[in-house]
Amino acid sequence: MIDSQRLRAATATVRGDLLAECEVDGSWRGRLTGSPAATAAALSALSVARQRARTAIAARPANALSENAPGTIDDERLDRMILAGLHWLVARQNADGGWGDSDRSPSNLAATLMVRAAFQLTGIPAEAPTLVDQADAYLARLGGVRGLKRRAIVQQSPQGAASAHQVLTNCVLAHCALAGMISWQDVPSLAFEMDWLPHRLTDYLHTPEPSWARSPLIAAGLARLHQQPPLNPLLRIARRRAAEQSLEPLAATQTADGSFMGGVVPTSFVVMCLAGAGRADHPVVRRAIRYLLDSSCDRDGADDHGCWPIETDRSTHVTSWAISALLGDRSTSSHRSDENDLNETTLSETTLSTERSLAAWQSWLLEQQSRSDGSPTVSEAAGWSRGASTDAAPNAADTAAALLALAALARQKRGHVDSLRFDTNQRASSTLVSAASSGIDWLLESQDDDGGWPVNCCKDDGDAGASSAADITAQCVRALKAWAAPLAAAESKSPRGVSLSKTGRIRSVIERAMAWLESRQQADGAWVPRAFGNQFYPREENPIVGTAQVLAAFVDQGRLAGGPARRGFDWLLSAQHASGGWGVWCRLPDPAAPNARERVCKSNPSHSSAGNGQSNCARQKAWSGDVPSIEETALAVEALLGDPRLATDAVVRSKVARGLAWLVDAVEGDRHRHAVPIGLHFSGLWYYEPLYPLLLTASALSAAEARISPTPALRPASIQSVR
Repeated sequence: MIDSQRLRAATATVRGDLLAECEVDGSWRGRLTGSPAATAAALSALSVARQRARTAIAARPANALSENAPGTIDDERLDRMILAGLHWLVARQNADGGWGDSDRSPSNLAATLMVRAAFQLTGIPAEAPTLVDQADAYLARLGGVRGLKRRAIVQQSPQGAASAHQVLTNCVLAHCALAGMISWQDVPSLAFEMDWLPHRLTDYLHTPEPSWARSPLIAAGLARLHQQPPLNPLLRIARRRAAEQSLEPLAATQTADGSFMGGVVPTSFVVMCLAGAGRADHPVVRRAIRYLLDSSCDRDGADDHGCWPIETDRSTHVTSWAISALLGDRSTSSHRSDENDLNETTLSETTLSTERSLAAWQSWLLEQQSRSDGSPTVSEAAGWSRGASTDAAPNAADTAAALLALAALARQKRGHVDSLRFDTNQRASSTLVSAASSGIDWLLESQDDDGGWPVNCCKDDGDAGASSAADITAQCVRALKAWAAPLAAAESKSPRGVSLSKTGRIRSVIERAMAWLESRQQADGAWVPRAFGNQFYPREENPIVGTAQVLAAFVDQGRLAGGPARRGFDWLLSAQHASGGWGVWCRLPDPAAPNARERVCKSNPSHSSAGNGQSNCARQKAWSGDVPSIEETALAVEALLGDPRLATDAVVRSKVARGLAWLVDAVEGDRHRHAVPIGLHFSGLWYYEPLYPLLLTASALSAAEARISPTPALRPASIQSVR
């Protein structure tokens, strides 16, 4: 049996652990752990750049390049980094001979080819003589380069646009060609000229690609042109002239820290391809090399010594989520059905946060607001990006997350909103409400034509990867709902009065978004996210995460009586593991073995929607032999706390109680820090975030305390522990 003391103790433990991760400046640093794919790309980029730059450097005067010049490669340091990186990769090879995107991911063709190319370019440690043979055997079983191309075709975007997998495939092929593993004829001839032609013409001539991919694809196209020029002399001259002009849009996408989209992988592809195109000394390459050198996990004695993460700065992303988890930004805890103001909410009895902490969190979050999206706008709309770089383009997911965190901060003091100055004509980032108003404007402007929001970009940037996503749309709906009434109240106190058009627009936008969410519900009741997945599910989808996030939006809106919410709750309840948790993490069978995919489907309970609402796998009542995850269980439990049947339906109450017991047992067993790779990076690579288990568990258990305490029928003492 679990009594109320156990629940409170578990909640206090995980909240304390999360607070301990907070930095002095009031932020959480979301640095991902090492990735074999990112490490291989970075090692290859630095190796190719050094090899191609030596001739140019040798031809310069002795005083032309100082030691501190940006991008200068210290040979001794680089040798240490390459050796440490290779050793790290050797230790992360999977039993089947391949590598995954993360060190907790199953092997895949793209990551294995990237690692194989890195060893080809840099050398193989003497203590791992059979490593290449094992890797080659794995690649042969899955078809090697041909298998990679087939996978990219299968996963092509339904709109015909270049998917993340197709872009990654083209970059991996260029990587392998630079290593001499394949011919440059096997690398597609990429039309880098499209980025400086008029947009109307490019929309007519070619299929758009995801925004993150533009820079690496330009670089890959330049490398292919340099290594395999056209036979037609006129075409060769024309393309070489165009190559010089294409460097300008490429340089324009590089951020102040030298990266591209804040990611190691796209930055590494740009470095290695430009170096392979004879431009190893270009300023873009020098700045990018400095970023790669600085982003390595270069700490002697650490487990991740010598590796690179997929992404280096996720501070805004995890800070927003952590603040919301700690301050109770949960609709399930309050069940607000009216559009009330941001009233006071009380922190836990232990008072884990102080006024100084709240001020630091708010100040740091407001400082990260930016409108550097490069698109013209007549308003002062401003959003948030994933990291702390204010010159990075805002995105819908992190703008919504920041707005939810700011709403949670505003609720900590009664009358806090009333005391803030609000000016509809001038953005005042020093005040919470005016910053929130700018963020809401950004969300309103970036809503897609279909009513949803995309993962990364606003609809006006021509991003083919910007199709609407259920999980992102749900977050945006929650952010709009959280600030609709407070903004109206603040505006009513300003000399200009209430902006009825803006208030009405928010309501209209929410209605369109909710209609879109209902239209995207699968036949079995689930929703599929875009920013999260599960490599052990068919089609690598994660309906648990998607359904939980969308249900939170339905709870916020008070739309619980209709069919969509009821079917979503029913699906989530049916997906519970026999142990009480949610999710499935096990070792996949050999993908090359007969019927392997069928066995994977039969080992999973849920669905693998092909996009038409049809389920590819029959759901099972129990997942014997599979292990739930902290992240998926926490999200499912928190979502189910909003089920209106919780107080009256014994079955619902029992399942939620078992889920809570599973989480409490995990905290007591110190298993609440174990992260699994549910994150799907915009570049198509998998990752796990060490802070996800902490902040999601803190959020779920805090919501349980708030919801369960006043409900005698579901007090913690009635929860049965599932061992």
